[in-house]
Amino acid sequence: MRNHRPNIMRLAFEIGGYEPDQVEAEFGALLRTFRSGCPPHAGIAPGLERIVMLLADVPNLREVTPFPKDSRGRDLMMDAPSMVASAQLRDLGLALK
Repeated sequence: MRNHRPNIMRLAFEIGGYEPDQVEAEFGALLRTFRSGCPPHAGIAPGLERIVMLLADVPNLREVTPFPKDSRGRDLMMDAPSMVASAQLRDLGLALK
């Protein structure tokens, strides 16, 4: 099971050498999620892409990944994430802060 207790997470980050402000800047969303009541979860990962990679006899997992991302987490086929136009935000009733 993944660590889901914010106080334990902070201790782990402290042991890892992270400063409190750095933890908040880099992992604040995760901490807020668990403080807001996200339930503990362990998940299940059967590794289907790795199985397909072995069955297809290809040397690289990216060859069989249906939605590959680059090293920065961007989807190059969809150019996502990308900037959102003001009109799109207005249509959705959203504002950037």
